[in-house]
Amino acid sequence: MNQLLGVTRVFLILVIISAGLVLILLANLLPIRYGGSRLSAWIATGLARLFAVVFNIRYHCPDLQMLQRHQGFIFSNHISYLEPIILFCLMPVRFLAAIEVQKRPLVGQLAEGVSTIFVERSQRQARQEARQAIAHALQREPQPPLVLFPEGKLGPGIRLNPFRYGAFEIAATHRIAYLPCAIRYTHIDVVVWHGGSGESLMAALWRLAVFPGPIHAEIIPLDAVQPTPQDDPAQLAEAAEQMIAHALGFGEE
Repeated sequence: MNQLLGVTRVFLILVIISAGLVLILLANLLPIRYGGSRLSAWIATGLARLFAVVFNIRYHCPDLQMLQRHQGFIFSNHISYLEPIILFCLMPVRFLAAIEVQKRPLVGQLAEGVSTIFVERSQRQARQEARQAIAHALQREPQPPLVLFPEGKLGPGIRLNPFRYGAFEIAATHRIAYLPCAIRYTHIDVVVWHGGSGESLMAALWRLAVFPGPIHAEIIPLDAVQPTPQDDPAQLAEAAEQMIAHALGFGEE
C-alpha cells in the first residue's frame, strides 16, 4: 500500500511541477510584483504549498509576520532538502546558485524568475567578488530575503555543524540585517537527507513519498540582528549557532 502511495505522490508532484514551471516562465514576461516579490516567485510559493499537501506536510510559524517583514539574510539550520520548500511555503525567498546555472536554457530562466542570486565561487578573487555581488543584490533588491545555511553542509538532525562565518562577514561589512531561524520536524528519520554519506536525493525523496504522514514542520524565527563593521563575524556566527541550537533543544538535559 505504501509503495502505491509513493508512486501516486511522485506522479502528482511531477505533473504539478511541470505545469508550475510553465507558469513561472510565462510570469517572467510580466513586470508584476506583490509584496516586493515577483509574480513568478509567488507561483513558486504556490508550488511549494502543493508539495506540502501532496506529501502530507503540515507547516507552522509562530511569528509569521516577523519572517514576512524581514529584509536581508535568513540563516537556518539544514538537515534536509525540505528546508527551501518549507520556507517557500510561508513566502517567497531566494537562494544562491553558481553563475553557470544562469546560462543553462530554461533552468537559468526559472532560477531568475524566483530572484536567485548568481555568483562565481571557483577562485579566491572570484569568491570575494561573489560576496560583493550578494551584498549589492540585497541592497538593490531587498525583497525577497536571501536564505543561507551557515553549516555549509547537511547536518544529522540531532546537533548542528559548526557555523561558517563568511555570510556573517558579508552582513557585518555591509550592515545587512539577518534573521536566525530554527526549523524542526516530527519524524526526523523520514526527512533527514544523508547526502554526506552518499544517499541520493531520489532515495531520500522516496522515503518521504512512502511515509503516510503527517509530518509537522515548525519554522521558528529568532531575534533579528543588525550587525555593524565593528562586529566580529566569527562571534556573530557562534552566537547565531547557539541561538538556533537552544531553540532546537540541542545540548539541553
